[in-house]
Amino acid sequence: TAYARNACISVPSTGEIWVGGRNGVNTFHPKDIKLSNFKPNISISELLVNDNPFEPKREKNKGNLNEKESLTFNYQDNTLSFRFVALDYSDPEANEYYYQMEGYDEERVYAGSRNFVRYPNLPAGAYTLKIWATNSDKILNEIPKVLSLIIIPPIYQRWWFYLLCLLVVSAIMYAIFQYRLEQALKV
Repeated sequence: TAYARNACISVPSTGEIWVGGRNGVNTFHPKDIKLSNFKPNISISELLVNDNPFEPKREKNKGNLNEKESLTFNYQDNTLSFRFVALDYSDPEANEYYYQMEGYDEERVYAGSRNFVRYPNLPAGAYTLKIWATNSDKILNEIPKVLSLIIIPPIYQRWWFYLLCLLVVSAIMYAIFQYRLEQALKV
């Protein structure tokens, strides 16, 4: 059997396009094609801690990652990688992403269609990861996905450790002073 080839005809006077196929002719006006104004939500699909899949050790970190508002990590777990996805499936390869780690990045970072970010060796502190996405027609959702992160410093970098060291040094200096005073009084 022979098949007819599809034919496409543009009518310059009306701007109409006619497309013929096996089951008839379809017509449309290109000006009638509208961009999608859908603003996609963002989902964090994967979290790697020190390049290993995230397995919560702390009770506060357990549960669905996308339902979490904050996560807490020890100072050894300070290399964090995030894979995220815009929930717009009309043309997923055309979605674009922006991210910013407040407390680390100076400004919002344009990632294009790359949906992965890695932060190696984050210093101890509090951070807020924000992720924005566009749909396939480049309509940006101005409301970001937000995740607060806390990296607990090692014991020797905490304020109470410094205070404890100051007290111990003061006690030793006081003991030495008292000992020398007693020796001077004996003489």
